[in-house]
Amino acid sequence: MRLMCLAAFSCIAITAGPAAHASAAPPQNGFVLGNAGRHVLLVCDGKPSAHPRAAEVCASLERTKGDLSRLTTSLVYCTKEFAPVAVHAMGVWEGRLVRYTATFGNVCELRAETGALFDF
Repeated sequence: MRLMCLAAFSCIAITAGPAAHASAAPPQNGFVLGNAGRHVLLVCDGKPSAHPRAAEVCASLERTKGDLSRLTTSLVYCTKEFAPVAVHAMGVWEGRLVRYTATFGNVCELRAETGALFDF
């Protein structure tokens, strides 16, 4: 085994041969989602996910190639009630880091724009 130091106090071990923990690889498509102080893990790689509607949400994300700002739903009419909802997401899609934050006028507007993504 060879030790390689990249910066002060930051070293990594390099070994020859296949990785010993190949099955523990991080997901390629997944997010940590936040809504009203709650958080949930969404994994779209066929692994268990904590999101209650993971299959539906992952199918939507496949269509938009992981672009959360392009999620849409069918025509929805919302009231003009002002009850702001702030949401955020951070994760990886196809090896690309994705960060998303938005504030919607109310829960209806949130669901109209993002579908079931933040429905947990």
